[in-house]
Amino acid sequence: MVVDLTKIEYLDSQGLRLIKQICDKSDREHTMLKLIAPSTSIARQVLDIARMSEYVEIRDAVEA
Repeated sequence: MVVDLTKIEYLDSQGLRLIKQICDKSDREHTMLKLIAPSTSIARQVLDIARMSEYVEIRDAVEA
């Protein structure tokens, strides 16, 4: 599963909680989850501060 956060301009604790819930569910169901958040985006800054990379792979772009 890929969640594209490229166009996200605001991400708060509720959004982080939802992403963490999705991460936990993907682990339970043995599915692969990737977040797309360019390194210069607000979403990436929030994800980095929250250390979400410890739970899910975060990429700058969707690979072709």
